[in-house]
Amino acid sequence: MTTKVYNPQNNLTVTIIPIWEDNDDEQTIQPGQSGTSATDICVSPGPNGKRDTNKSDSTDDVVSGENILVGQNLRCDTTANDVDLPTVQGFSAIDVQNYLNGVFKQCVTSFVVTDGTYSRVNYDLNRDGKLNRLTTQEKQAIIDGAKDTHYNFNIFVVGDIDDTVGFASSPGPYIYVKYNVQLHVIAHEMGHALGNLSNILLESPVQDDENLMSHTWLGERLRMGQWDMCNNN
Repeated sequence: MTTKVYNPQNNLTVTIIPIWEDNDDEQTIQPGQSGTSATDICVSPGPNGKRDTNKSDSTDDVVSGENILVGQNLRCDTTANDVDLPTVQGFSAIDVQNYLNGVFKQCVTSFVVTDGTYSRVNYDLNRDGKLNRLTTQEKQAIIDGAKDTHYNFNIFVVGDIDDTVGFASSPGPYIYVKYNVQLHVIAHEMGHALGNLSNILLESPVQDDENLMSHTWLGERLRMGQWDMCNNN
């Protein structure tokens, strides 16, 4: 029998960073008031430089780049969005730490997890109230505005994600999760981030329901090949 020795990866550092969507548009003309030209600006972007306001379809206000104009009736019918969208984190750093350490001890890896300071970031560039997983711009906006390179991993917590509850760079230092996500999902995403582990999809020809990476979301087991990937063997 051959024995394989794994070098411990002790105390990999993780910070949890709640992300508040930064909305700071400015009301140039008050709703119900009129301008003197169809091109007068009704709503303009604030200091973040991006339009955070959606124009109502029932008005003739006109979107022009990052501004909203009064349109042909000269009346401003759009209220500027200047209210941040906060994220209330639904789990604690110590709970995440304990759960990760319980799962990844299989590959001789441990974590130290701390709460970071929330960051205001204008990431909702399509103004749908969600983080878009499938395009790079919104993810990159969060990285640029909130990353903390003092840690091995950053867990960014947002209010909503368009088609899932979590995803990660694979491999890489960034994990994105919904505010009320289950700890199992955070561990699953850490499998991607730490070990570049692949999903076991429901349609995969070989199933492993006990596995952490299974989309049955039932298991916490890691197999030997996954130990190697997580432990850089």
